[in-house]
Amino acid sequence: MHEDGRTIFKFLQRFEAEVIGHQGEPPPIEIRQKLGQLARGAGFGQEWACLLDLLAAHPEWIRFLADEIKLLRKRADNHG
Repeated sequence: MHEDGRTIFKFLQRFEAEVIGHQGEPPPIEIRQKLGQLARGAGFGQEWACLLDLLAAHPEWIRFLADEIKLLRKRADNHG
């Protein structure tokens, strides 16, 4: 697994208990786009660190990131 992927999964694991059962508004479109980039492993330096800070402040958005990662995995599995 790519190092960026490990970082994302460690982050998600750290907040798993907080996120389970959380419902709320989805993140704004610009944040959703950045979460999609993060899910794809597209590193963007300082902006990535700011995004992780936003996720810490809004743990309900982590569910969106996890869904993005699951969708990417499913697409990869379907394309072999």
